[in-house]
Amino acid sequence: MKFLFFLCVLGFCHAIFATYWMLMGNPSNFLIQKIHYLNASTGLFVNRSVFGTFLFLCAFSSLYYIVIFFQKNQIVNFNFIEQVKSKIFFIRIFIIFMSIGILTTWSRAANFSYVLILLSFLFYSKISFKKYINPLSAVIIFILIFDIFVMGLFFGNAKLIERYAETSILGETLRFDLQTFGIDQFKNFWLFGYGSEAFGQVFKIFYNIPENFFNYHADRAHNDGIELLGEIGVLGVSILLLLYISYFKIIIKAINEKKQFTRFILLSLLILILFIQSLVDFSLHAPGILVLLITILSIGLIKFKTSSD
Repeated sequence: MKFLFFLCVLGFCHAIFATYWMLMGNPSNFLIQKIHYLNASTGLFVNRSVFGTFLFLCAFSSLYYIVIFFQKNQIVNFNFIEQVKSKIFFIRIFIIFMSIGILTTWSRAANFSYVLILLSFLFYSKISFKKYINPLSAVIIFILIFDIFVMGLFFGNAKLIERYAETSILGETLRFDLQTFGIDQFKNFWLFGYGSEAFGQVFKIFYNIPENFFNYHADRAHNDGIELLGEIGVLGVSILLLLYISYFKIIIKAINEKKQFTRFILLSLLILILFIQSLVDFSLHAPGILVLLITILSIGLIKFKTSSD
């Protein structure tokens, strides 16, 4: 729980810094030169989608902390006064600022994934408490109403809505073209792959750049799955799948126990949501995001005491 609380504080501090810096116009600082996304929150990251992914992983950790807190204290009713007297009150404050940070990235992928995370916990709350209105669902509904809707109106969610409205197959032609190119290069290097982080080099060598895009260059395929497939090939993907199978075999053990069941459901939903996001994004190729994700997934390797121990 201490580690999850640390991630809450980390996301909270970074969200405050990023939002404040965005409101100032994202001036360059001693840590990073701001060239792109001057009107969006990026924090200490270069890309807004990567920063949004970082924040919603921290938000996931915060919500997971709340779930464990409820289980540990066997809470079935939790009024506002009790919240104020516990750490949950601080967690809620942290989540508000993380929600603002995610919103002001104006990233379609990150904001969509964050809403899916909230709906996942809402789904879990019904399974766990066996009723629709419960302490966890009350927290999630409040986040959806206040953090997403009210704060969205205050900070101007019209910009994000406009980006969603402008999304079309025609408008994403360039992204789909890169993904098609990525698949073609996987076919050329199907066994061992062309190497980690080598998509940009492969692009320079093999991509036919149109005359009107003379200075065009791409370092990412805008699809984590396709890019990973090209980087490590069939051999690497086979090893990765074996590791995933081993991981799920561990978190499925003693699934009848409540803690193990919670861990299995929430971590599985997190992986599913990240898979959906990876279809149009490359955040999982950022080293900081990958380290954070592996650290969160390592929760699945913790051995809980079962009732028979």
